[in-house]
Amino acid sequence: MSCLGSMAITTSLLLVSGLLPYLPGPRLAFCAAASALMSATLSGLAVGRGALFPNFKEDNPSRIVSGFGGTLCLVVGFAYIASFVALTAVPDIRRVAPSSITLSAGTFLFLAVLLFPLLTALRRVKTLEI
Repeated sequence: MSCLGSMAITTSLLLVSGLLPYLPGPRLAFCAAASALMSATLSGLAVGRGALFPNFKEDNPSRIVSGFGGTLCLVVGFAYIASFVALTAVPDIRRVAPSSITLSAGTFLFLAVLLFPLLTALRRVKTLEI
């Protein structure tokens, strides 16, 4: 639900803000797809890190978020966003590298950051004892 909610909000805001300066259709579609991918990846990262570093003894949710797992998720999320933007948007704007290379690298990064935490969390949940 967090994935769909954040995807709907970010994609709709991006589309509205992209229509105002009259961005070309292909660029607007690319930005909307990149925003949707980032929303899915960040949600998957949060779910995966939450399953890897659970804290069942804490009652206060704000203390859970500020613990090791929450801080690690924040740092990895910032690094992912910076890397994804550097791989997909900056080369297109500056015309530095061919877009096929940067898009394939961005796709690999997306899949790695989405699937690795979820697969490791699935393995951890199977062996978890409460």
